[in-house]
Amino acid sequence: MHEGRLVAALAIRSRTARSLESGFVALGEEAITTGKEMEALCRKQAFGPGLRPWFGWLVLLEEGSALTRPAAVAPTLLQVVPEYRHSTHAQWYELLLRKLERERLFDACALLLCPEERKPSAHYREPARDLGGKRFLAHLASHAGAFAACL
Repeated sequence: MHEGRLVAALAIRSRTARSLESGFVALGEEAITTGKEMEALCRKQAFGPGLRPWFGWLVLLEEGSALTRPAAVAPTLLQVVPEYRHSTHAQWYELLLRKLERERLFDACALLLCPEERKPSAHYREPARDLGGKRFLAHLASHAGAFAACL
């Protein structure tokens, strides 16, 4: 926020190895709904005139064997989107985040993996460069700079 104006908003979601599959659909629905609501608010200029706020979505997954093995797809009445059929849970999240950006629901998305062990010094891993933390933060910094230039 700057002088009552929203500059940027960031959603951070995490999933443990046990909630990867069950949490995927809920996270996807939440992300799509949030992105569409924010876009509608921008069209109505709910955040004020001028530069629209930056919207980011970051997902932190607990790394483990469940993340990298092929995900089970339960049969449904609807045909599963083909690229999800033989993918791992990690790939499901990558596909979702790329689609959120491609559909312009979010300005930038990031996917970070953290080790299962809970050590304060544990480092995260970026499975895909285009969804990495550095790119995500650079995108946010660029927007903040553009916003500052409009003051």
